[in-house]
Amino acid sequence: MKSFLETYKRIMVPSTAFFIFVLFGVGILYFKQDDSTEAKRSANRYLTAVIKHNAEAVEQNVVYEVPLTSRERSDFKNYIWTSDIRDFEIKDAVLSEPGKYEMRVLIMKEASQEESRITVVKADSKWKVLIKKPV
Repeated sequence: MKSFLETYKRIMVPSTAFFIFVLFGVGILYFKQDDSTEAKRSANRYLTAVIKHNAEAVEQNVVYEVPLTSRERSDFKNYIWTSDIRDFEIKDAVLSEPGKYEMRVLIMKEASQEESRITVVKADSKWKVLIKKPV
């Protein structure tokens, strides 16, 4: 019986300690997320809504720099949806001023790729994409 307990201690104590260490590390990484991560998530939600033509989600994730009529908003949404965006990849997010991130985005279209820049700002305590001048 003694050998069983020795074997148990030799195997289980280090593996339990390792498991606790891993959980602690994952917890630190989870809570270490900063504003940059949240801003990227908002940009991701916005671009995903654009690809899926989800007008309601686009509106929830956008703040306009100037007031727009409903017609101007509709025209802008139609413009971005006819851009034929298939996929995207957010390359980086640079803090340009407090509560404002400039992001470099690689946009994949049907036959080409292009790099674009978007601005994500904190508005109403949420991160949203800033649309400066609708087309």
